Amino acid sequence: MIQAEHLPVIAALAGLDSVQPGQLRRNLVISEINLAALRKAKLQVGSAVL
Repeated sequence: MIQAEHLPVIAALAGLDSVQPGQLRRNLVISEINLAALRKAKLQVGSAVL
């Protein structure tokens, strides 16, 4: 998982115009939720527990 808001920041740090989640080996993009605050929490997406 990765926060959508972090993608432009990562691209800028890497000197790129943009970066896609797949380039960072992430397959679930989350928006408007602070994932760092949920670091030790159990999250459920669909029927799978992550």
